[in-house]
Amino acid sequence: MLTLEEILSELEKNTKYSREKLLEMIKNKQEELSGLVSMEGAGHLVARDLGVNLLIQEKRVFKINNIVKGIKNVNLKARIIQISEMREFERKDKNKGKVCNLILTDGTGDNLFHIKSLEREQKEFL
Repeated sequence: MLTLEEILSELEKNTKYSREKLLEMIKNKQEELSGLVSMEGAGHLVARDLGVNLLIQEKRVFKINNIVKGIKNVNLKARIIQISEMREFERKDKNKGKVCNLILTDGTGDNLFHIKSLEREQKEFL
């Protein structure tokens, strides 16, 4: 979730309102809801009322050294420094799949990623 500061910055960029007016609107929204939402929650509601979609703004780019086992749907900006040969493997359901290894770098460290690919995707990918 975005911080109040990030919400205010996005609203300031995407609306005609000053930071002070936006903060006042957020406080009023929080009071309107009897304090049952946080300032950040009220900020999201004000953004929705103003037609600003903050959900799109929440996508953050991870650094390789911040990625941990089990994390899903990661946005990563990195440079490919090595691509292995595509290999076939057999899945548990006996279907065949293809995989290759990529070594990526983003300045924080190198990491190995496995990319599963279909034959047609391989041509587009490589």
